[in-house]
Amino acid sequence: MRPVRFVHCSDLHIDSPFKGISAAKTSIGEELREATFAAFRNVIDLTIDSKADFLVVAGDVYDGADRSVRAQLAFYDGLKELAEHGIRSYVAHGNHDPLAGWASSIQWPAEVKIFGGRIETDVVFRDQVPIASVSGVSYRTAQEDKNLAQDFRQATVYPDILNVAVLHCNVGSDSRHANYAPCTLKDLSTQKFNYWALGHVHDTKILCEGPYVVYPGNTQGRSMRELGPRGCYLVEVNDAGNYELEFVETDLIRWAEVSVSIDKVLTVDQLDHLVDIALVKLLNQSSRKGSVVCRIELIGRGPLYHELVHENSLNELLNRARSKYQNNKQFCWVEDIVLSCKSELSIEESRKREDLVGFVLREAEDLRKHDIGEQLGEVLNPVFQHSLSKGVLKKPTQAELEKLLEEAEIYCADLLEPN
Repeated sequence: MRPVRFVHCSDLHIDSPFKGISAAKTSIGEELREATFAAFRNVIDLTIDSKADFLVVAGDVYDGADRSVRAQLAFYDGLKELAEHGIRSYVAHGNHDPLAGWASSIQWPAEVKIFGGRIETDVVFRDQVPIASVSGVSYRTAQEDKNLAQDFRQATVYPDILNVAVLHCNVGSDSRHANYAPCTLKDLSTQKFNYWALGHVHDTKILCEGPYVVYPGNTQGRSMRELGPRGCYLVEVNDAGNYELEFVETDLIRWAEVSVSIDKVLTVDQLDHLVDIALVKLLNQSSRKGSVVCRIELIGRGPLYHELVHENSLNELLNRARSKYQNNKQFCWVEDIVLSCKSELSIEESRKREDLVGFVLREAEDLRKHDIGEQLGEVLNPVFQHSLSKGVLKKPTQAELEKLLEEAEIYCADLLEPN
């Protein structure tokens, strides 16, 4: 096998809007939107700087079938630049940008291969010698429910060179993602391809190493569901057939969660100082010294809890945190502050008391010893069976009910505790 180097990315979602944050802070919403363009730029720079033989884009280049002209031209500019460096590009379209969507009028460079609705195979040459083959397919429509992996059995697989398959799919019916082009790992691993370049799942995953079955994840996180580094893979295969996969961060803005404990915190200014420390640490850890969007979770137990549960306390703390870091070039936008802390009240000790607080907590403990869902069924069932809530409200799980009961215990005990 001849040595090969290529870049595998997917789910660029160029020009993706961030409506929720834009409504709260227009300038930051705009910077988030720009981040998808910057992340793609980082992919192009990596491909050129690493002297890769080709780039693979495994679906969802754009965020919707009505892809913007600006997004198309940015994508065109990047692939054209690769072509000028003699680097080929292979692009499959997924559920967000299917072939049936608005047709592009762009004339792509000869070095760019946009896969159609049927399996196609292209051979990559270096100095007129074949070094790899790349096979792929694009979604014809957004609702692709066919197992496209099976169609790859029709593709030509060449001996003695690297054979790459490009597919936007859901392997193993991952419940966190729409089940488009569903397939199993066995559907992929039993074929003769050496590397499956996948897209659709936004998390970085190497599902198999023989052959390699790889999700690089998306290049730029877009919500609190997409925490941590985002990027692509630089893949190198030497002449002995050994693989080296390097995950390269491309995101300009990092999404993160951070916990701040109120243990032994006596005053609001002390808590404010701890929040500052946590946010600065996040900024220092972010990729390329980029910006951060985060959620702060207040945890632990302390006397400050009683002040934090007062009306508007969290909103005021949130607005203060935002005001400090939102205007910097490297900004930190606090998306929300979540109250998961508790009062210093000892529930177990209070449960033994011979007063109203003790009585309420013993009732809660008795409820916990039985099936909470069954115990509360008489109260909850009318809510979930009502015509307005059917199909909208989802019944809480046992674990969720237990957490609600724990929160209710503390809330009731705090309300009933004499001042």
